[in-house]
Amino acid sequence: MNPELITVSEDLLFNYLITRDLPVMEFEIIKHFIPSGNENYAQHSLFVKHFSIYHALYKLKFSAGLKGCYLHMDCMRIRLIHIPGPGLCRHYYPEQGSFCGASTPGDFCIQHLGEYGDYRYSATLDILQDFYTDPGNIVFGDSMILKKLMSGVLIYSFRKKEIDDALRFLGIHKPGRKKITDRYRELAREYHPDKCGGSEEMMKKLNSAYMILKDIYIL
Repeated sequence: MNPELITVSEDLLFNYLITRDLPVMEFEIIKHFIPSGNENYAQHSLFVKHFSIYHALYKLKFSAGLKGCYLHMDCMRIRLIHIPGPGLCRHYYPEQGSFCGASTPGDFCIQHLGEYGDYRYSATLDILQDFYTDPGNIVFGDSMILKKLMSGVLIYSFRKKEIDDALRFLGIHKPGRKKITDRYRELAREYHPDKCGGSEEMMKKLNSAYMILKDIYIL
C-alpha cells in the first residue's frame, strides 16, 4: 500500500510560523500539525510526516512571497518573517532568524553587499524544491535513492559556495543529473587540450566543477 500525503493547511501553517519570534525546528512543526497521539496519523512513518510538512512548506514559500514574507528552510531553522521594506538591508541571518535591516539605498547595506557579488542577479538554487513539490516522491521512503539524496543535501549545506560556483561555471540555473552531465560533455569538447582553442586549465576547472556536482544532484 502506497503512503499518502498528509494534508497540512497552508493558512494554519502561515499563522503558526509568522507568530514565532525565533526559528523553529522541523520536529516542532510535525508535533504541532501531525500529533503522534492522533490515531489518523499513528500509522504514518516519520518520512511520510517529514515529506508532508516540507511539501506544505514549499507551497507556502511561494504564497508567502506574494504577501511580502520570506520563508527560510533548513532542518534546524525554519522561519517565516516579513521582508524589510525599501531602504532596508535584506541580508538574512539564519542563526538569529532576522534581517540586517540597516539603512541602504539598495537591497543590501555596504557591510553585506560584497557577500553577494554575482549572486545578486542569478537564480536562487534549491536542490530540494522539485523533490518536495512532487507529491509522488512520498513513495521513496527509506529507499537508497533517498539516502543518496539526503547525503547530497548534507554535503550541500557545508559546501554551498563551491557548489553554486560550479553551477555558475557550467552555466546551469536549474540543475539536474542529466543536465549537468550533458553540459559537462558539451564543455569538455570545447575545452579539451587536444582541441583547437582548448585549454588545460579550463579543462581542470570543468572536471573539478563536475566532480563537486555529480555527488549532489542524483535526480
